[in-house]
Amino acid sequence: MMSGTQSTKSIILRIKKVENKFNSFWLKSVEDVDLSQHCIKCLIGERNYAITQDSGCTVSLNPQKIWYLCGVTRPYKWENNFHLAFEYSAGDIFTVQRNGVTLKVFNAKEIPISPDDINPDDPHASNPKYSTCRNWQFANYFAKKYGIKQLTLF
Repeated sequence: MMSGTQSTKSIILRIKKVENKFNSFWLKSVEDVDLSQHCIKCLIGERNYAITQDSGCTVSLNPQKIWYLCGVTRPYKWENNFHLAFEYSAGDIFTVQRNGVTLKVFNAKEIPISPDDINPDDPHASNPKYSTCRNWQFANYFAKKYGIKQLTLF
């Protein structure tokens, strides 16, 4: 994803506050995507199990990977879920305050997640289970920007 000339300085993600605990709160690198799946399964990469919902939780992340943070509400209400995609950007800092989560990320920039990135020719594009899934929306962005290595058999 990244050129060899970029710094190897870590991305630092710091949780400031999570107002309402999520049923599931996960962080993973995105190294590939599988557009035949939605939710967590469409993003292929390693989970980072050091992330917690605790105030002050700080994780150091590989700058050569793209990262995705997701919080799934309890009780489940998709529009209240938390989603954040980000990638390395030397010296940049951004703060996010949405859906009850406040956090700060150092040496990174946010990657917008939008239904506009969905490939309208994808066979799942008109299925609300896919088209409303922010993970799948981001997977479409990733596929467009980086291509897909994953081969789908179906």
